[in-house]
Amino acid sequence: MDNTDYFQCKTASKKSCCGSKNPLKKFDKADESISDECHKEVAEKFINSTQTAKQDAKPDLFSSEAVKITKKKIFCLGECIGKKKLLLNDDGSLNKTAISEFALNDLFKEDWQKNIGQKALSKCLEEIYTPWPKDDTENKCNPVYVQFVHCMWLEYETNCPANHRKSSKKCNKIRRRYRMDTSSSENVSSSSS
Repeated sequence: MDNTDYFQCKTASKKSCCGSKNPLKKFDKADESISDECHKEVAEKFINSTQTAKQDAKPDLFSSEAVKITKKKIFCLGECIGKKKLLLNDDGSLNKTAISEFALNDLFKEDWQKNIGQKALSKCLEEIYTPWPKDDTENKCNPVYVQFVHCMWLEYETNCPANHRKSSKKCNKIRRRYRMDTSSSENVSSSSS
């Protein structure tokens, strides 16, 4: 990879364990031009950090410094996409009105999605997120958007109605990991009535 190339994050498929499609992936997904612009901006911002890491005799991709740089890039990419989609304010804080309108008008299409989506918005828009460390001034970005999107995903998946839950091996593992309710009591009680 030469200096004209820029990093591209290989993100998870963002498949949901709740319903047939994951409406929340639209928070991260930008049209191709915005995505390309943001990847390029973040890559340029980190060019010195990357070059410094490359100067090491044997760069270790799993060193704490390499992991920190990757984490920073993800936060900066999230902030860039959030700002370009007007879901963040200029300072990187959440634009609560724009996020609510976007979520309720563009993401959650079915009534059951709107119900759990509204609950998730109520919680995640008021959540206090971990700020960027004050002593870390190099390549500073606001991590709030990435944390907000994760909060939305967790709330959406956690509160998924039993009749919309997927029961694949992967989904069951995720539910156990996050200690989500795995009972299907809603299904049982609704089918016995």
